[in-house]
Amino acid sequence: MSEDAEVYVVPNVSPNGHAPLKRLSALDKLFEATGEVTIRCGARDVTLAIQSVDLEMVESLCRPYRPAPKVVVGLEKGVHTRTRDLTDPAYLDNLAVYNRINSYVYVLCALLCEVADKQGKIVWSADNSVHDIEGGMKALKDAGIVDNQLLAILTAASNLTRIVEEERVGE
Repeated sequence: MSEDAEVYVVPNVSPNGHAPLKRLSALDKLFEATGEVTIRCGARDVTLAIQSVDLEMVESLCRPYRPAPKVVVGLEKGVHTRTRDLTDPAYLDNLAVYNRINSYVYVLCALLCEVADKQGKIVWSADNSVHDIEGGMKALKDAGIVDNQLLAILTAASNLTRIVEEERVGE
């Protein structure tokens, strides 16, 4: 080794000041995207922790509530055809209810906190392992959530989820 050789010591700390990980565990959920949303509640602001939302989970939880349009059977040029009537008023009413439920489920999945009913029973858990849709919706309504607050949480969680999904697609 010559005398003019430079020796570099690599510190055990990354440029941001954190030590490198020694172990990566699936239990840590290190790569989950989290954030916060602040909503106005009367004269004060409340900050809620949120997380990215698994869209497949929302879809599977809401599937039993999805309305099916009426099927109309007709005869065209001697051939029986089946078409879905997407303009049926009953279907449109049920679709509006479904969309409302879907919004609540999305928000409940996004909240990074437990949601309890008036009796203190956990109706939705932060890790989404407990999910009582009717109980969760009622608990939020009983807590006084209004549409603007629901929309603020929904928008923030949707933006967070979109960022995560875009990163996954880019991989």
